[in-house]
Amino acid sequence: MRINFESFSALQYRNRRLSRQTEAFKSGEKYINMEADYKKLMRFHSQEMKHMKQEPAKVHSEIITIRKYWRKIMDNQHLAWV
Repeated sequence: MRINFESFSALQYRNRRLSRQTEAFKSGEKYINMEADYKKLMRFHSQEMKHMKQEPAKVHSEIITIRKYWRKIMDNQHLAWV
């Protein structure tokens, strides 16, 4: 059984890629990159959660401010009618 040139080349490229990948794991370089990516992802999610926690408080304070303005307007209208 003969392997044609394209199949043989594809297997050689795959073998090289897997060999490089294995070497990266053995040298520890891959683990360092994975850890850096993980830390970056955790920082992003931490910031996102912080913003999500702050948003309800901001909305609540805006509601209180609007309620105060509404009361002032209603009091002024009530005084104008009296």
